[in-house]
Amino acid sequence: MGRITLYSADNLHSEQAKKALETRNLPYLEINLQRYPQKKKDLVTLAGTLAVPQAFFNTRLVGDLKSLMQELKGWDTSTKYKSPRARYDREIAKFPDPMSQNFLKPDTDAILAKELPVRMPASPVKLPDGTTTTVNDITMKLYNSLPRFDATIARTTYANCFSGEDLRSAFEDSMALSEKDADEFCNYLVDARIMHHLGSRRKFAGRASHIYRLQCLMAPDVLNTYCFWSAPVNKDVVSVVEVLMRALAKLERDALVLNNYSGKVDYGKIKSNILYNPFQEAVCELQESSLQGLAPKARLATCLNIFNMMLRFAFIRAGFPTAEDVPVFLSSIKFKIQGHVFTLQEWVDGVLRGNRKSGLSTKLPFAAKDPRKDLAFDEFDNRVHFALSCGFGFGSKTSLPFDMYTGDNINEQLDIAAQIFADDNHNILVRDGAVYVHSLFDWYRTDYPTQDKDLLAQLTGLMSSRKRAETQHAASTTGVVKLQYMKPNWTENAQNFDQFDKKAILGDISGFRAVLRRFKAPRYPSMEAQRLDALEKLNVLDTIAEERFDRITSMVQREFDLPIVLVSLVDEERQWFKSAQWKCDLPKPSETGRDISFCGHAILGKRDEIFVIPDATKDERFADNPLVTGDLNLRFYAGVPLDVPTSAAPEGYANIGTLCIIDQKPRVMTDEQLTKLLEFAQLVKSELVRRGVTEIDG
Repeated sequence: MGRITLYSADNLHSEQAKKALETRNLPYLEINLQRYPQKKKDLVTLAGTLAVPQAFFNTRLVGDLKSLMQELKGWDTSTKYKSPRARYDREIAKFPDPMSQNFLKPDTDAILAKELPVRMPASPVKLPDGTTTTVNDITMKLYNSLPRFDATIARTTYANCFSGEDLRSAFEDSMALSEKDADEFCNYLVDARIMHHLGSRRKFAGRASHIYRLQCLMAPDVLNTYCFWSAPVNKDVVSVVEVLMRALAKLERDALVLNNYSGKVDYGKIKSNILYNPFQEAVCELQESSLQGLAPKARLATCLNIFNMMLRFAFIRAGFPTAEDVPVFLSSIKFKIQGHVFTLQEWVDGVLRGNRKSGLSTKLPFAAKDPRKDLAFDEFDNRVHFALSCGFGFGSKTSLPFDMYTGDNINEQLDIAAQIFADDNHNILVRDGAVYVHSLFDWYRTDYPTQDKDLLAQLTGLMSSRKRAETQHAASTTGVVKLQYMKPNWTENAQNFDQFDKKAILGDISGFRAVLRRFKAPRYPSMEAQRLDALEKLNVLDTIAEERFDRITSMVQREFDLPIVLVSLVDEERQWFKSAQWKCDLPKPSETGRDISFCGHAILGKRDEIFVIPDATKDERFADNPLVTGDLNLRFYAGVPLDVPTSAAPEGYANIGTLCIIDQKPRVMTDEQLTKLLEFAQLVKSELVRRGVTEIDG
């Protein structure tokens, strides 16, 4: 009798396809390419691709997951049969079995997946009654029972703290301990680094003035610091990563939810899974794991696996970023391995790309004496970008026929990743005669041909025949190849997830920012890398004061009778003042943090669009900004973006700073005054590019 054949692998797309068939009581024969890798050639023969899943109704190719769901939707809505199973019996089962070997499982035994439990730190926590428990168990009991608060110590505000007094009382009540015994147990927990005193004190003090915090909350931006790994580290780092990846995949698989004709991972379910905190504990083994000694291919495969795992872990723990926040997300979220801390961006640009700049940062990831530089690869293969962007967790609609990269098969796997990436409309899309490509080709254009037509030729060479023909037709129709960039959408396959918030994930706030932390920090422009590049090429940052700029700001101060006038240049993490007229009692700064700046908001506007705040105390974005609530007492702000020409930006220009005026009392400006401020800003822009510079080349 006929049947449904499903080519699959150990991934969520395949899992969704199987669930869709099973909920409709539709029998199928599964050919898992990880169990039977010799069947890859057969799938290419049948479907022209190795992307899985691929479904066949008898010998008819239905296609990938999206095509299968569309087919089943038609079955569900049809009135011809009582049920999908009735249709299966009439239209599929009554025909003979497919006789081609392409539709049969091999006679050889399947390659079984390793089922290995995650390792836990070997040292258990010894309780006062003589029994033991795990680090995770005691951590969660303290986390759920102790009252937590924000504490400001030495101009830094720490989130999720508790007092020594509350901790002592909790153990006295819950374990019936004396004050002395409770203090001894608390000292034990401090020595075991399960909790920390926020100060220099080593011995526990059970007073309200002594503030503590759990280790799992000490570095919320570093993914694998839930605990300190106390067991001997497994020297086989490849095996460690393999076990951790399978554990993470199980968490995702258990949280897969079918919604009508799509499947999504419910991230709230992952966090509530009893296996989630043990995973957080187990991944801490990588803190001291070493990649030294691995053969180059095995090291590359392991580094790819580590990034893929940590990025998916970051989605759970830190949330998903918006498309605009992707650069901030990648440069903020960190993990620790081999005794060093890396951001996700540093792992890509510093390690995998051999310590190279990218469109997301104008600086080298590792300085000359940075010990992390030892992990950098000598050569870079641009297929790595495809390997970092495939799969369910990245919003794709198709998956690889394997669940992790291996040193033995890395070259073949990179080829497969490149083809599957290129075929996925999530990454390269032909629509209305135009060709849209993933933003990674904007961020990493130096890794690919600089001309659009040459890049398109390389990408079409990776595609299956059908997608290649479609793409080449679109390019030939328009005549001139002009690629357009698509922003990444990592939430395509996610639901009930947290939204990434850099301020929330960092938790601790230092200096001026410790006053209050509800103010809205400026977001980064979508073309931030190009903007910073244009600023750097002006060669103005950190130069001495110049009369040509001071003359203009002095004129502005006389015109508007204001205490503060600035030419502010907005760098990556700061705003630096090229010129400052400063008539107030406070010392004149040379720069301030970008995160508290008003100018960071002003540069988000269009050319000649003035950003005006008449009274900052009445604007929710700034009412509790330290510049407003602190000694500066800022009330009024008006800033004109300073734009310079650059071919690297679609608009033809980039806002690199502002000419701004500030007052310590509210103000309302007339239209005539706003026009005058624009005229002064034009003078500043002319001076910025006066030295024969007409365009800041991209």
